[in-house]
Amino acid sequence: MLSDLVTRADVVEDWAGLDFLQDFHALMNADMVGTSPASGFSVLAVRLNTRARLFIEPDVAARRIRPFEAWTP
Repeated sequence: MLSDLVTRADVVEDWAGLDFLQDFHALMNADMVGTSPASGFSVLAVRLNTRARLFIEPDVAARRIRPFEAWTP
């Protein structure tokens, strides 16, 4: 449900000056992750995530989002 979504701001204060590290930490520990394959930053965080049940990314050719496996090319 959308009402169950939790954002970083709901659970923790911002890490002043370390926004990128806090984002990386959130991606590594999220239960579901949406990412861009063009972002090495998010792809690395996703590959280090051992708890996510679902990974999604854009499929530009099909004009949709699709699930993917973090450890396949």
